[in-house]
Amino acid sequence: MEAPVPTPPATQRGEAMLAAMADIDAALEGDLARAGRGVAMLRALGLGQDADRTQTQIALLSQMTAQP
Repeated sequence: MEAPVPTPPATQRGEAMLAAMADIDAALEGDLARAGRGVAMLRALGLGQDADRTQTQIALLSQMTAQP
């Protein structure tokens, strides 16, 4: 189990948010470990509800992108 993600300094919150978004986007390419780090960063930034929604969307991703 990895150590918790540290909260970034106030001066780097925007940069941390953009990095989290890029990490979460990696789920589309199948990199769920990186996406998990992005979700953890959202939580570290105090965005727990957004992290929950994101985690749900990642869990449903295979269903949403399935080809008939």
